[in-house]
This record gives sequence, C-alpha cells and structure tokens, in this order.
Amino acid sequence: MKTADPKTACPSNPNPARQCPRFDQCSVNNCPLTVGYPGHFTHPTDKERRCPVAKSIRQRIAATAPGLLPMSGLTVAESAAKRLFESKPVADRIKFARQGKDALNTLRA
Repeated sequence: MKTADPKTACPSNPNPARQCPRFDQCSVNNCPLTVGYPGHFTHPTDKERRCPVAKSIRQRIAATAPGLLPMSGLTVAESAAKRLFESKPVADRIKFARQGKDALNTLRA
C-alpha cells in the first residue's frame, strides 16, 4: 500500500509549510508559509529568525492553498512593499518598472 507524501498539502488538512523544500531541517518559528504568520513568537536567540527560501518558491507554495495564507507566502516587508506598489497610479507603476529594466540593462552592459 502506497502512503501519501507528507510534504504535499491535503485538501482536508492543508499545511503549505510542509511543501517547503527546507521543511525537514527548518527551524524558523515565524514562517511565512504558516497560517498564523506573522503572529508567531521569534526569540532573539533563535538560530534562524528569517525565512531563507526565495520569494518565488514561497509564492508558488502559497498558491496551492488559496485563501489560507493572508500574506500569500510573503514576508511582512515584501507584503508591505507589494501593497505600496499596488496603491500607486498605473502610470507610476509603469515608470518604476521601466526604471528597473533600464537599471538591469545597465548592469548587463
């Protein structure tokens, strides 16, 4: 009999954090992939206080459980930056994106 993979989210008991590639060795108490984030306690002496997983990976995992994670796998700072960007007029967003592309092109040249 084949057992279910414990890392995959089950619709009756979704746990996006278990899908994280670092789940088995992670010690971040305030994980952006947990339901209570950012309300969990982080002690100053914790070995890992911040999630080292790339934002794109966290967002992909969060997308498997829509509506479960209020910040969609983003950290507090990432979520605040996203809200700020989305509050800007469309013309300012386009200008900002163009400036970012120009800066990348300058770096690549």
